[in-house]
Amino acid sequence: MRDWPMMTGLLILAACNAAPAPAHAGNTAPDTQVVFDIRSWGKLVSHWQVNADGTGEIWRVADGGTMSVYDIRKFQLHMDTPVLARFVAASNAFKRKTRRPIACKLQITDMHYGDMTWSGSGAEQKFTFNHGCRSKAMDPVFDMIQQVNEVVAKQAAIDAEPFETVHNGPS
Repeated sequence: MRDWPMMTGLLILAACNAAPAPAHAGNTAPDTQVVFDIRSWGKLVSHWQVNADGTGEIWRVADGGTMSVYDIRKFQLHMDTPVLARFVAASNAFKRKTRRPIACKLQITDMHYGDMTWSGSGAEQKFTFNHGCRSKAMDPVFDMIQQVNEVVAKQAAIDAEPFETVHNGPS
């Protein structure tokens, strides 16, 4: 049985065989939304979205759940100008790094996986990752995923109470 609170802390993920949408050369329009999702065994472990104005949401698995029955608590988040600038810088660096697939070898098959999607800048770019996919080329990607997540999870102002709680699994 897995410990869900521990799993939510495992946000340092590796990318594997990324399949980003083609980027348009010379496109400098800002993204209107960046979305990040992490799953394990098909179940959502963590999600956040950040809009161009610094508002967004972060979804967290509530303490006390199991692999098959758990609640996801959805919170509003807000970034002031300095935090939003740090987020945009980290997110854009990650976006540039992951425009093309990054070679790695799937070494561990039972790890978290997910994606980060940038949209609204004229073309969507999506980078798919798997923590079990390893290579030297992936090391900087690990760091970038952690940097973007730390801005969202540790620097954004997150409401104390969820605006919604969703129950997953049997009642």
